[in-house]
Amino acid sequence: MTERSEYTKFYLGLAILAVVIFFVFILFGYAIVERNKPKSEADSGKKINTDTGPDPLITVVPEQYQNYDTTQLTISANDPKRGPTDAAVTMVIFSDFQCEFCKDARDTMYQLEKNFAGKLQIVWKDFPIPRVHPEGEPAAIAARCAQQQGKFWEYHDNLLENQTLLGNDLYTKIAQTLALDMDSFSSCVNNKTTQGLVQKTFIEGVALDISGTPFFFINKTRVSGAQSYSNLAGIVQQEIDKAALEIPAP
Repeated sequence: MTERSEYTKFYLGLAILAVVIFFVFILFGYAIVERNKPKSEADSGKKINTDTGPDPLITVVPEQYQNYDTTQLTISANDPKRGPTDAAVTMVIFSDFQCEFCKDARDTMYQLEKNFAGKLQIVWKDFPIPRVHPEGEPAAIAARCAQQQGKFWEYHDNLLENQTLLGNDLYTKIAQTLALDMDSFSSCVNNKTTQGLVQKTFIEGVALDISGTPFFFINKTRVSGAQSYSNLAGIVQQEIDKAALEIPAP
């Protein structure tokens, strides 16, 4: 009985050892597989692109357009403008030609311009987001090419009136309707001569935490999204009243 008991213990020990070795090999193999498995975006530390950041379809803005203060809104000589430069209120609109709500914002903007004549200046800044509106940037480039011939606002209106038709054929047709120099316009569009201007204001908007269009700055007041005429008019009037109370420096 004693000899049989010793044999039983011996074989039981071998069985336990075999099981332990088996599990060690399994764990070792799993570690190798996990080490060689490709990492997900979250594991690798990559950030998922959102509409609030620079769009990957927009290339890096040329160096000559990077020299501006991104901590506050700036208005450059290249930004299209309407109204008196000494107006009490400046309304800056970041907009996208393919944005449905931006067409409504245009109508409201013109109504404000009419009702606050002489007191309101309007400034346009491009903020196309190709991930959402693939024709936003090409349309903006074409409009800036029209700006070179003094026809930005006319071109701007035609684009917004024909949002469902945005494309090269429409860009050419509008230019012809406005009697632009077609050789100059076509060269500008084909070479994307004004792309840097469009990209500059897009990156400026991102730096100002703008995440969508339309977006307004009424003097220093930030207003996001489509707004009723009464809401915007109320803010404009407040800014006019505020300016009237300011005491001019001696």
